[in-house]
Amino acid sequence: MMLAGDPATQLQAIANGAIHIAVLSPPTVILARDKFKLHVLANALDELPSFFQSGFAVADKSLASQKDLVKRVLRARAKANRFFFDTEGGASEVIAKVLKVDLAVARESYRMSRSAFTTNGIVSQRQMEEFLKIDAEIAKIPDPLRATAAFDFSLQHEVNSELGIK
Repeated sequence: MMLAGDPATQLQAIANGAIHIAVLSPPTVILARDKFKLHVLANALDELPSFFQSGFAVADKSLASQKDLVKRVLRARAKANRFFFDTEGGASEVIAKVLKVDLAVARESYRMSRSAFTTNGIVSQRQMEEFLKIDAEIAKIPDPLRATAAFDFSLQHEVNSELGIK
């Protein structure tokens, strides 16, 4: 297996024949399909719907010394998530601008990746356990880490309560 870089670099490598298979994310996978006529063999979100897109990690020391900053970041993320879920058109326009793609590609990227995000910034117990199980299998660890040892959403719950997000 060879890692060829970020999705744009991988697309260039596969288009030039330097590699034969790549794992691409939106909008790159859409460009691969439409512009380069490459075959999309699977969508990870269809295959692994319990996966979540991103997270926010902070060291205990930083959390203790900069709790207000962490809360501001979580608040901003919560507001962005609300905008993302409530405003397909607006979210697609942001995607188009930031990723420098046309609006149709941005809208398809939005629809393709929407299920990887949570509406409240908190993943389910099942998602956490599945994620840790897969990580343990990859690392060849017999017992996965307990979700409570790896994830703490207490501050996100607090921020969500302040914002009226359920």
